[in-house]
Amino acid sequence: MILLSFEIEESHRENLNYFNLKHHTKIQLIEVELDGLREMGRGRLGVGSLMRLKLDQHLPETYERILYLDSDVLAELNFKRLFTLDLDGFGFAAIKNTALLPWIKKNASQHLVSVAMCPDQRYFNAGVMLFDWKATRESGLMINSLNLLKQNPTWPFQDQDALNSASQGQWKMLDHKYNVTKKTDDYLRTKPVFRHFNGAAKPWNSKSRIGFARYHKYYAHSLNGTPWQSFIDQLQNRWPIKDNWRALLRRFSFRRIAKLRRHIGLVAEKD
Repeated sequence: MILLSFEIEESHRENLNYFNLKHHTKIQLIEVELDGLREMGRGRLGVGSLMRLKLDQHLPETYERILYLDSDVLAELNFKRLFTLDLDGFGFAAIKNTALLPWIKKNASQHLVSVAMCPDQRYFNAGVMLFDWKATRESGLMINSLNLLKQNPTWPFQDQDALNSASQGQWKMLDHKYNVTKKTDDYLRTKPVFRHFNGAAKPWNSKSRIGFARYHKYYAHSLNGTPWQSFIDQLQNRWPIKDNWRALLRRFSFRRIAKLRRHIGLVAEKD
């Protein structure tokens, strides 16, 4: 496993070594040169999200497959079969972003047009991406996406918008179980392979959000006795009223739940 970060201090490496010893893991830490990314990072996403656009500059070309995960993604089931998945000639695979389905987000088509895509084009969530690394490097996906973002730094989802615009729907659709986002789980309460805690609330700083208590416990247990234990101790006890109210409404949005189940079922059939 490789962890990408920036402005790494020696203490960070020492802390990671301690974590590896405690959990018998072999996580490597690679420092990413920002080279202008800092000026583009903004809002909740920040510069950290943009580092995926530099994967081709920091990971060797000898790899056959690379599984990219956002830092707020948690593996709940075995995912080894992903590495042998037939990508049907595409350079990468991802899930179709449910948050931009037209019957969930009213201005979904406008968003696609605003990032130089056709209004009926497929749009993926970039939190989990499986790459055929040779095909990805040959396609120039990363450098093309980075150039697009430099030209359009105000795009709402920044690097995700740039990756989608650069690929224009040319990607393999994964079953949604490989990237269950917060909104999808609110509607369907599925059992994921990867759970994606997208959004502002995270389980390591809030157990008050509906469904987060057991995940907060997991992160607290994982960091207990490590130099990062205080990270969990910064728990925000504030009850996220708006977020929880929306989660409850989604659980009783029966028409939307039915449509989402059909959509996800169709995607699974294509896998």
